[in-house]
Amino acid sequence: LSSNPFGAQVEILDAQGLTVWSSNFDYYGNLYSSRSRAVTLDAGHYFVRVRDASGYRDREVSLQISTLPATATLALNTLQNVTVSPGNGAIAYGVDIAQSEIVRFDWRSGTDASANWRLLDAAGLEVGSGSATKSGPFMSLVPGHYVLVMDGNAGSLAAKPYSFQLTSLSGYPAIVPDTSVQGSFSTGQTSAVYTLTLDRESELVFDSLTTSKNMDWSLTRLDGTVVFTSGMSYYGSYSDLQTDNAKKLAAGNYFLTITARQGRTPEPYEFRVLDRANAQAVALDQRVETQLDRVNGIKAFMFEAKAGQRLFLDAVTTNFVAPTGSYTDDYYAGGWSYPQW
Repeated sequence: LSSNPFGAQVEILDAQGLTVWSSNFDYYGNLYSSRSRAVTLDAGHYFVRVRDASGYRDREVSLQISTLPATATLALNTLQNVTVSPGNGAIAYGVDIAQSEIVRFDWRSGTDASANWRLLDAAGLEVGSGSATKSGPFMSLVPGHYVLVMDGNAGSLAAKPYSFQLTSLSGYPAIVPDTSVQGSFSTGQTSAVYTLTLDRESELVFDSLTTSKNMDWSLTRLDGTVVFTSGMSYYGSYSDLQTDNAKKLAAGNYFLTITARQGRTPEPYEFRVLDRANAQAVALDQRVETQLDRVNGIKAFMFEAKAGQRLFLDAVTTNFVAPTGSYTDDYYAGGWSYPQW
């Protein structure tokens, strides 16, 4: 809890003088090492030894040893508004997981970037951690008891408010293919997450219907692998249709995250995910007449071709009207792009 910058080594010794836990803290009271601050102790007598790791000078040091499990219980998918007071203190919550869950720390508000959160299992081992002012990675949890610790910066004396929740996979809205999704950000929110569950290998087109330039979107796998990331605005390059928006995906769970760009005002958004399996079938050498249901949307078609067959896409539209003006067929004839499955 010391507000004076210092580098220190903190040790817990048992009655025989043997070290049962130790770790180094940096100048802001944060851990140098990846070890958590939680430790499981047997009944008995212990000593705490604090050493000045920097060796600069003598100084006053304040610290606190808190007991776990936590006095408060945190339910999944429930918004928590908490104030850490003093700002360099810590608050712990008990989290009971009844069945295997995939969860994420979802930040809502709070500005002390040096504060952090840690999720510890029943043995005191760290399961996940991150900044208290950012949403964290997805964590796979087995049934059991966990402790979530909100840990303030040692240099922050004033009380610090935070708003967050632990969100499970079922706590995010699910994407239904070929269905429009509309949404907006709540106060203080800078990102929105949707789940996409595929029970088979699928060929999908991610169709942004958003006109704002203030947002990006990305698709990630459960292990954090990024499938694509790009701006959501249709004013971007038309080549994004080929490189970013059309994907062949294996069966599994995916997360689509919409993020407001830093310093920009979040705005309402809309998108849809089109499944190639539901695309309109067209025959070769037959004229197709259709109409886009949205001027900035995509309509998918499917046709069968033989190996080695040479095809020519003949765009016969003569006057295409877009929100930014009218373009002739000559512009689009050289700019057609299509998904590379």
